[in-house]
Amino acid sequence: MTLYQIDRAILDAIERGTDPETGEMTNADELMQLQMDRHEKLKNIACYIKNLNDDVRGLKAEAQALIERRRTTEAKIKRLETLLDQALDGQRFDDPCCVVSYRKSKAVEVEDADAVMTWACKEGREDEFIRYKDPEINKTALGDWLKSGGEVPGAHIVERRSIGVR
Repeated sequence: MTLYQIDRAILDAIERGTDPETGEMTNADELMQLQMDRHEKLKNIACYIKNLNDDVRGLKAEAQALIERRRTTEAKIKRLETLLDQALDGQRFDDPCCVVSYRKSKAVEVEDADAVMTWACKEGREDEFIRYKDPEINKTALGDWLKSGGEVPGAHIVERRSIGVR
């Protein structure tokens, strides 16, 4: 039986087993059994949550280990590419099992960001060459302000319930 079905059965048993004149319960044994079933079901759900939490911890640890392996491998690739680049010094390398070639690319390098921003503003081109990030609300500081009795339009403290299963 599901938890919903057990709760429904308890309500039905109370309705069926209550004497309308005296209010006395005539099916206490049935209710006790349903309460024990409900307790068992709740215990099983909580234990299942504990097992799933353990699975999540294990998966997170495995994912972290894989991330570390990937980073180590990427670093090794970078070191080997640097070694190969130094050895070849821009020369093409051909072999039946591999080919090493070079291509030219261009990138903008900014040594002095302040000088670039000053120039862009003087030239009236700041919208073209400067990006502004959207402001972000510091919820920690705002929460401290609201908890201390301050009021802010459009913000308030919400009390939530969170369940913990260990």
